[in-house]
Amino acid sequence: MEDQETLAKDAVYATVDQRLQGDESFIEQVKEKSDQQIEVGKKKKEHSLAAIARSVETQASITIKEMQSETRQSRVTDARRLVSLVARVYGYKKVEIAQYLRKDPAAVTLYLKETREREKEVEAVVAMLEKTGGS
Repeated sequence: MEDQETLAKDAVYATVDQRLQGDESFIEQVKEKSDQQIEVGKKKKEHSLAAIARSVETQASITIKEMQSETRQSRVTDARRLVSLVARVYGYKKVEIAQYLRKDPAAVTLYLKETREREKEVEAVVAMLEKTGGS
């Protein structure tokens, strides 16, 4: 940047892969000066699948072992669905989620179709992960 005499505003505030890095005040400054809508997302794989499952385990009162079992009880299926939805928020691929849950990737695809219906539950688990740091 030093080699250039002038630097266009667009070059300063350009994002790579639609990601901004910096502290919250810097990101707020960039958002204020940008003409485009900038969404602040979750860091990719910020929390492990095990940490996500533990948070769901706490919230849904379903053990991880039950989530990884062959049972088709609706309460267990709901917990798997919630793990899948939260894992997608953190950038996990369907195949990775399926491997962790010991399920077919097609099952995870079905779980992920219910994003809107489960939005509040997903937000609650994400809040728990952010509060506890995923431990």
